[in-house]
Amino acid sequence: MKTILFNLFLCFLCTYQCIAQEKFDYQWMVGYPPYVDSSLYGACIMDFNGDSLKLIKVPEATLVTVLSTASICDANGKLILYSNGCEIHNGNFELIEGCQNINPGIVWDSYCNNTTLPFYPTVQSQLILPIPITEGQYIYLTHKEEFSQQYFNDNYYTEFYQGTNIDMSLNAGKGKSINSFKIEYPDNVKSYNLAACKHANGKDWWIINFSYNSEKFYRLLLTKDGLSGPWEQSGGPPRDSFSALGQSVFSPNGKKFACIYSTSGKAWVLDFDRGSGLFSNLKILDFETKKDWNYRGAAFSPNGKYLYIAADYYLYQFDTDTTEIQSSKILIDTNDGYSLPGWPFYISFGIEQLAPDGKIYVGEFSGGLREWSIINKPNEKGTACDFKQHSLLFPVYSNATPPI
Repeated sequence: MKTILFNLFLCFLCTYQCIAQEKFDYQWMVGYPPYVDSSLYGACIMDFNGDSLKLIKVPEATLVTVLSTASICDANGKLILYSNGCEIHNGNFELIEGCQNINPGIVWDSYCNNTTLPFYPTVQSQLILPIPITEGQYIYLTHKEEFSQQYFNDNYYTEFYQGTNIDMSLNAGKGKSINSFKIEYPDNVKSYNLAACKHANGKDWWIINFSYNSEKFYRLLLTKDGLSGPWEQSGGPPRDSFSALGQSVFSPNGKKFACIYSTSGKAWVLDFDRGSGLFSNLKILDFETKKDWNYRGAAFSPNGKYLYIAADYYLYQFDTDTTEIQSSKILIDTNDGYSLPGWPFYISFGIEQLAPDGKIYVGEFSGGLREWSIINKPNEKGTACDFKQHSLLFPVYSNATPPI
């Protein structure tokens, strides 16, 4: 489930799309571990270094990246770190010392200890960022998920960030965790929709999430001195859904923010001040969707003009440069009914990610898959964006979400 973002860097990538010149998101890790004797199982790197996308099988990689995926590359586009929420590996596909259990607790015990298919069951709940002005040091930040019978029938929530600092100069370049930490929130927050964006100074990072049960944003600031916050801002998205899987995303220039997590067919667009870290000008968007599915995704075009909403059965485009964003809604396509042979459910559109090649890759959810859909020309209005369903075929089964 990213997320299932740098979407994020990647490499938090994931989540950020305000990164541009650096190559932090130029290699995405997807796939399943080689736990079955089949050529269709194993890891794959989506490599954007070069003139066109390359899909590279990496049989030596064993870390599962089924739903929540965070990763980061160096400035030259080489994979440095990646995680599935259970543990963190380096770019040589080796466990980072001190990172074998990054989310200790009942959820880790229930899912990550699964010897057949270990993974952490969340989307867009983790990210990896470089420590500003600190060569070779990174911060890994995640939401330690908890089950709650108090909050809406065993849904996931979290009360704090959990993280670790990694120094890649240690262990002969293999990396090592140099300390772990946690940052408590004043309120429970959603365990999904974790996003980050470059500060206006071009060095530091804003990290954003919002309350689980109130209309509040929370922000952290990452500088060379570490993390500060969280600070609170009111006026966040209304609480109309607590169980949907969604996505938060910044526009490439960081001036706009969108989030979607609702089963009722709504998304939220806001302006973002990269200097103060404050949001303004909330717009609520409505669209048709199927209420029996809650897989959702959002992505901005490279020029920041168009917002694409993937709502299970539908893909929509909104023009965020207009004052009446709602009236600009265009239905780009509906699901073509494709499903795996013998599988009772159709494939649904889900998490999206803007890639270094200027295309938006749309994850597909429902069973083990080898295909994603692609928006080939996202800067173009309407169907001229050239959306092609199931047009990317992986050499192995892929996870359902691009790394975010």
